[in-house]
Amino acid sequence: MQAVSSRKVQVSTFHRHGISPLTLAFYRRQEETKYRVFLLSASVVHIRLSVAFGLFLTVVYGVYDPFVFQYPEPLIYVMCVRYLVIAPPILFVLVLTFSRHYVRYSQSVGFATIVVIGLGWFLFGYHAPVVGVLDNYSSIIMTCIYGFFFSGLFFRFSVIACLFSTLIYLFAILTANLDGALTVSLVASLIVVFLLLALAAYQKEQLSRRLFVTETKARRALASQSRHDSRYLQWLRSLADFLRHEVRQPVAQVSTSIELIQLEGPHNKRVEKFLANAADGTRHIANLIERATRATRIETFVRQGKSQDVRLDGLIIELVDAYRQTYSGLMIELAGVSEARVHADPSLLREAVDNLVANAASYSLEDHPVELSLATDADSAIIIVRNKGPLLPDDSTSLFDPFSSTRAGPTSVHHGLGLYIVRLVAEEYGGTALLSNLADRTGVEASIRLPRVTNQRRSAESYLQSTDNPEPVLT
Repeated sequence: MQAVSSRKVQVSTFHRHGISPLTLAFYRRQEETKYRVFLLSASVVHIRLSVAFGLFLTVVYGVYDPFVFQYPEPLIYVMCVRYLVIAPPILFVLVLTFSRHYVRYSQSVGFATIVVIGLGWFLFGYHAPVVGVLDNYSSIIMTCIYGFFFSGLFFRFSVIACLFSTLIYLFAILTANLDGALTVSLVASLIVVFLLLALAAYQKEQLSRRLFVTETKARRALASQSRHDSRYLQWLRSLADFLRHEVRQPVAQVSTSIELIQLEGPHNKRVEKFLANAADGTRHIANLIERATRATRIETFVRQGKSQDVRLDGLIIELVDAYRQTYSGLMIELAGVSEARVHADPSLLREAVDNLVANAASYSLEDHPVELSLATDADSAIIIVRNKGPLLPDDSTSLFDPFSSTRAGPTSVHHGLGLYIVRLVAEEYGGTALLSNLADRTGVEASIRLPRVTNQRRSAESYLQSTDNPEPVLT
């Protein structure tokens, strides 16, 4: 009773995943096609290597044929079978793995290859001497291993092809002039090996298909969450624009009314205090709306940047020359520049460095220069801006958040977005932005660390771009 219940649970599990328990195929043809592309795209390199190794073994085993078949006629027969029947389909499969049509024809070609190879071993063993049968006994086992695990064949194809190859070789064993005990031993062991390999292949593909179903569901959930997040972000952006357009007018009316009341005539001190508080509050609301709108527009602006290879050292030298003209009352020093390339939008890099330098200039002590430098390590390029001046608080990471400027008040022109832009630009291109106090506690150091483009990385990216194809191309 318990066994029956267990079998029902297993069958219902297969149906719940949309998989046939007998053939291990998805009921929906679309899902089966997706699984084929998913599996073969991931394993084509291993399939190619196994096919190449099988072809190599076929040729190497042929070296021993003259020692096994010492007479000319059987030797010529065996060599014709090896190189005209067995080797060609293996070579054809190897060539096919480099074609973009491999996914489409992999099952039919793989099935035919196993059948032809099995037929070849049958031709080797049919009415062959004892040494010939024993010599190729291991070959039929390796053919079954290859058919079940390394050919890319799905279970329903591999089990039929391997069963055919095994049965005809069993028939070849029966036709050979072998001792009765040896015949029984070979037949029984080959049947047991086939059954064990078939059970292992069944379990392997069963797990593989269930993992595919799980991963597919996870991807769909992630895509759904991503769409939801995108809609939410779009709603936030539209909300900021809505507030700016729809709320600014009433706030302006309230502010104007307060100013007119203040101009009407003298009021007692209590009323004047209330009016002043109301005026500050309306200005603060207007400032918050403007800052929120600017923040959402900045994010959109950064996401729309167009990346390219940038000579960062040249860009830094160019910016320093421009700063020396812009900040006439402040010394800008170029402390050191190392040659480096990064993949980013040059206009966004300029904006980020501008904000770091402007922030350093506003806090720098008089008669002390702002230092700008570019350093490199094995993987990164680091833009560094140093200034002498007030130290940072203990939690400096919050300064990269929007609206975190200590100078942003109800009537301030500062919106607290400068360092926020720096962080957005750095993260957009896989980097980081940091703020820290100098080791001697005399000032502050701000830096942007970006991944450096090396010659090897450029070569790899060029190769990937050259192999892009909308169809399932396997490499």
